[in-house]
Amino acid sequence: MAELMPPDTRRCTYFFLYDGSKVRGEGDPTRQGICYFYPEETPLDKQELMCGQLAGVSRCVSELSSSPVHTLRLRRCKFAIHMKEDFFWALGCSTEVPTVSVCELLDHLINIFCFYNGPIRQSYQLNSKETLAAQWARYLSHVQSGPSEIYNIFRCLRTIDSTT
Repeated sequence: MAELMPPDTRRCTYFFLYDGSKVRGEGDPTRQGICYFYPEETPLDKQELMCGQLAGVSRCVSELSSSPVHTLRLRRCKFAIHMKEDFFWALGCSTEVPTVSVCELLDHLINIFCFYNGPIRQSYQLNSKETLAAQWARYLSHVQSGPSEIYNIFRCLRTIDSTT
């Protein structure tokens, strides 16, 4: 079914990883917590706004509802959300993409990264932000290219190791 969708609607418009442990106080700049942001040419002030607002709304809704937020829908974009420890991932796609597909794409992207690089925190302690940005860009490109044999192999990763 996803193959029948025009490529523009399947394409991810935004993806970011935000580390909330780097931004503790009101005076701390949001940019310190941005580990990776796609598209990379997005102005820094827009990156800060999007990361700060989506992370803040998601954490607020999670605390109020006592359950994790999995998706947020805006006027023209739908975001799959994943929160673990201080890390916050968001993957934005067109609202026409089925919600379950956006969530699966985000999970798949995180699983690929962790498979090749290990746990997120450890990866960012051992590698430069630039090196890992190149990794995220590669994996994002792979995920957006659509289902393949490799995609099906990586879909089972969550059953192999659930500790990452």
